[in-house]
Amino acid sequence: MLQETVPQKADRFLTPGFSASIAYGFTNSLSLQAKGWMGLQEVESNSTRFGLSLSGLIYLNDSAKSIRAALIPCFGMTFDDNNFGDGKGVGIWFAAWFPTETNFKPYCAIGTAFGWEDLEGPIEDFGLGIFLNPGLTVESGKYIEWNLELSSSLIFNRYENSTYFVFAPSIGIGIKF
Repeated sequence: MLQETVPQKADRFLTPGFSASIAYGFTNSLSLQAKGWMGLQEVESNSTRFGLSLSGLIYLNDSAKSIRAALIPCFGMTFDDNNFGDGKGVGIWFAAWFPTETNFKPYCAIGTAFGWEDLEGPIEDFGLGIFLNPGLTVESGKYIEWNLELSSSLIFNRYENSTYFVFAPSIGIGIKF
């Protein structure tokens, strides 16, 4: 499920959707990820919404440590059929992966994000969010992994002058090369 950025206009907080990402580890302490997503429900008639993001994982300690920690800065843009780069956002997360001797790998991330439509527009055209993303990755063989994430967000939406909490679960599958 994907979170709506303008739930009053969309008349809902969540929309079904899908995403795909690709990541590359340059070193043991730095990797980059590109992600794309698409919402499957329209907000306005005949409007397909999608987005792209670029994030980095900056690991703060060695992978041999008991808990692996990282900072994750991110930049994202949303699009629809009529507007290129309609919404933009930046965020920073702190993530931790917990040790385990099994194929079940728990993790958690907490962070904040700032989104806007037009920095030169009215001051109300922005929003802030605080995020908590606990999850579990399950390795299924050498190249396949499943992911369950329970993303939760506290959103301060100045555009719609509202504050709300959103819980958005997701299920994913990953292929490792």
